[in-house]
Amino acid sequence: MSTSKILRTFLKPGWVITAVLIVVFSYFAITVLAPWQLGKHEVKSEQNTQIRTALRTDPVPVDEIFVNGALPADNAWRQVELVGTYSPSDEVILRMRSVAGNPVFQVLTVFTTTSGDAYLINRGYVPQQKDSGVPEIPAAPTDTVTITGNALPGEADSGRPPHADDSHQYVLDINLPQISSLTGTSLADGYIQLADKQPGVLNAIPLPKLDGGPYLSYGLQWIAMGIGAPIALLYFIRMELKERKRDEEEQEELEGLIPDPDDDEDDEPAPQRSRYGGQRRNPYAKFEARREDRF
Repeated sequence: MSTSKILRTFLKPGWVITAVLIVVFSYFAITVLAPWQLGKHEVKSEQNTQIRTALRTDPVPVDEIFVNGALPADNAWRQVELVGTYSPSDEVILRMRSVAGNPVFQVLTVFTTTSGDAYLINRGYVPQQKDSGVPEIPAAPTDTVTITGNALPGEADSGRPPHADDSHQYVLDINLPQISSLTGTSLADGYIQLADKQPGVLNAIPLPKLDGGPYLSYGLQWIAMGIGAPIALLYFIRMELKERKRDEEEQEELEGLIPDPDDDEDDEPAPQRSRYGGQRRNPYAKFEARREDRF
């Protein structure tokens, strides 16, 4: 095919719109969507590395991890040890949480160390029973105890207000300023998730699964689709060119078989016979068969 015919074939709205959409899709897939998923994979990997390192490190006194009453980001998940007493009256219930897919109530209790610093302790959870309120929660011990847990940063305020009933105060976030206001206690900026078999623990919250998640595979899929879409477009362009070339060849061959218009049209030609005595095959048969196959 000549260049002009190729241009006339593909400079049509359908082909142009398809090509533009594929180029835009490939650009965003490779430069936006893939980096987004790969970035999430990198963050998840760093978090997993930090958690593994923290869990392999022996517990240390809590004041070695908290700096000026705040938990540095690189100290998250470190195992800490506290000596002091619980304040069962300074307790709130964390709602709208789940463990292993089941709804639970988490119990947050203030703990004051022997040095006078106050920390919020997540004592674990109690299952949420269907069509009922908070079940009876065993009270924390009131004598001096030594506890161990993982230091975690507080959560941002989602704007959902706390509420209370005759028995409990309820929150929807582990937001330290909000809980400090509810309990009237100046809490450290960070809380302790109590480990299993510790004094005051209920059902210990399981540690997170340290897998990479689906982000790496999603990122690679976006890259593959971003590269594959233009390749698919080039394939269909190639197939279209081959099809049109075949049509042109058929047309030229058919034109070569058209009878001369100067021949006497009134004379009906005798059936053509092959040299072996049989009737000669219709020269248009292969073209008719091709067209039947295509349509």
